[in-house]
Amino acid sequence: MGNIVMGISPDSPIQQDLFDLNAEQIQKMRRLDEVIDRINRMHGSETIVIGAHNHAVAKAERIHGVMGAYWNPRTYEMTVRYDARVTTARHIMHLVA
Repeated sequence: MGNIVMGISPDSPIQQDLFDLNAEQIQKMRRLDEVIDRINRMHGSETIVIGAHNHAVAKAERIHGVMGAYWNPRTYEMTVRYDARVTTARHIMHLVA
């Protein structure tokens, strides 16, 4: 059995702007994240998630040998539990990426 953790990043990652967002747009995105976090705290984890994350988890769970996948929306990490006798971390990362 093995584990994979993907997308490790600080709690508030800051990186160069890929889409030329201005300060107002960034503030709107942060407020949206705060609202989503508040709803998820009130109604349970993953009540609201970004669509691509669900796709990545579903994709990982379809891989032979994977016993479970979980997306942590707070840290933007996906954890995958798998049987190392059946598949490898490299294989999972290649298929999910």
